[in-house]
Amino acid sequence: MLYFQRQFAAVAIIFVLLLSAIVLPASVSARAKRCPEPIPDSLLTLYLKSDLIVVASLKSEKVLKTTAEYDYGSYYDVEKNLDIDETFKGQKLDSAAFKTSEYKSKNTDASEAMANEEDEYSLKIGEKALFFFVKEAEGDYYALTHYSAAIKQLNGADLNLYEKRIKELKSILGKDKNQHARLAEWLTRLIEEPATREEGVRDLLASFTLSDYEMDYVEEVTDVKENAEQYAEQSAEAKTEETADKKPVAIDKSFRTANAPEIAAALTDSQKARISHAYFVSLNNDLARLNNAENEEYISPDYELISLVGRWDKQNFAMNLFANLQNTKGANHRKESYLMRTIANFLEDQNLSLMSDDYDYAVSQDETELMDYTGSMLESLENPTNPEIVDASESVSENIGVSEMDNQNTQEVSAQNMQEVAVETQTPVLDRPAEKEIVKMTYKQYRVKLFDAFNAQYGKVISQTIAAK
Repeated sequence: MLYFQRQFAAVAIIFVLLLSAIVLPASVSARAKRCPEPIPDSLLTLYLKSDLIVVASLKSEKVLKTTAEYDYGSYYDVEKNLDIDETFKGQKLDSAAFKTSEYKSKNTDASEAMANEEDEYSLKIGEKALFFFVKEAEGDYYALTHYSAAIKQLNGADLNLYEKRIKELKSILGKDKNQHARLAEWLTRLIEEPATREEGVRDLLASFTLSDYEMDYVEEVTDVKENAEQYAEQSAEAKTEETADKKPVAIDKSFRTANAPEIAAALTDSQKARISHAYFVSLNNDLARLNNAENEEYISPDYELISLVGRWDKQNFAMNLFANLQNTKGANHRKESYLMRTIANFLEDQNLSLMSDDYDYAVSQDETELMDYTGSMLESLENPTNPEIVDASESVSENIGVSEMDNQNTQEVSAQNMQEVAVETQTPVLDRPAEKEIVKMTYKQYRVKLFDAFNAQYGKVISQTIAAK
């Protein structure tokens, strides 16, 4: 039965991950102008699925045939020929050819921007890249293992890093013992480097997600103790499946970390600390960019890495981020928005997410422009029933900066103070504004209301978080 549950969970997780690539997280502003892309295969998955992995240069290419035509462009089958420099998996060859489908836009004003963007990312003759291929069933041709992730155009340093990690992975898979523990260490190394971080986070997060599912299943089984006969039968079956699961899992082409909670279970405290440090460095880099007044780019928190680090370091980061938010008040609205979205994601509170989402939108508007305000979303938070919670959260955060996250004594005192005002019940999720009397206010005034309401809600949630430990 556990085996069936695991298989079902793996399918569910893959579905959720794919859905998350289409739907932005709740705390990401719906106004962000970025089109989501499908989740690509990770480095581990690409390696396992591929028959040939090489570093090669594009030698030549030719169009074979047109497969579809539209008003603004056409799709073509294209043959590309490579000169191979180094082989990491598969038969060692001097050259190889692969077929792929490409879209070429027609010379119209509407398609010019699209064409320029495609040219920017397309591989040019003579350029070098890391390729992942599967062998075609017929002929000597290859096909890309993944339509977008199987060609990695990297600078010299990043290419060397990928080569090193691929060789390490090959060594791990060549041994029969401790593969899950070795993969946990390998994924940690991926996460520590910005160039490979996304590859490692995706796989480790998938392993944790299935581990969470199995823990929830065990809790559900425990909750049916009143039916002793059913519980005994399920327990016996679970033990049988658990014994079977102790056999080594074959890491082959079909292997996915989404079906291997053993990798998450093998992660050590030291490895978790290294991942937390990698996020800490990334976080401070983002804050430095936000402090640069000349930098107007939209900087989004690393939600996947936050989800991973939050499994063991939620309270520590949330409290220090909140302290940084208080120190920033009024000085840098873009930084405030970033910090609010990050805190909301660490604490996984829907009210905080709603407010950080609206704050992010308000920051993008002219602060003197008038808006319609009903107050129904914030009114229950603007005057909290226990104002000591807000005062305590502010006193805890005073003089604590993000750069002082390793100060254990301060954190212990902070936790003790927060426990004294811990609330016992969860705050209900607020509804969006209902039909009420409309009040005109500027976006600047609304921003102030959101900031104060966010502070009040944070005090409640962090108290609940500490009390639950």
